Amino acid sequence: EDKAKSRYREKLEKLGGMTDPYMNWQSEASIDWQLWPDVEYADIFNYLIESPSVYTGESLKAYRSLDAYNYFVSGWVESVRVVEIRSCKNTYLVTSRVRHSQRVSATPVRTWVAVKQDGPVVC
Repeated sequence: EDKAKSRYREKLEKLGGMTDPYMNWQSEASIDWQLWPDVEYADIFNYLIESPSVYTGESLKAYRSLDAYNYFVSGWVESVRVVEIRSCKNTYLVTSRVRHSQRVSATPVRTWVAVKQDGPVVC
């Protein structure tokens, strides 16, 4: 089995064994930014460093936070939605579509992250 598929299945298990996050949530999801969990840079950094992943401390040092902010406000991140994950207390699924920076005409990538209401990233 492919390592990426295995990691993906492990993430879904952390969410109470939910099926693919892109299935059956759209009718309940909200675009109200006031419902967004209180995620900060430290929450993301801790998740990437403390949990097993393909990212290393060295690769995170290359990250430029201002670029990420600029991509967001410039419209590269679209259709941000949030919905509570009922199988995990105080956990929310935040989904979006992200446009490719190098292939502008390509179909945007669907992304998701599960976070606790007070900020820690679950997966």
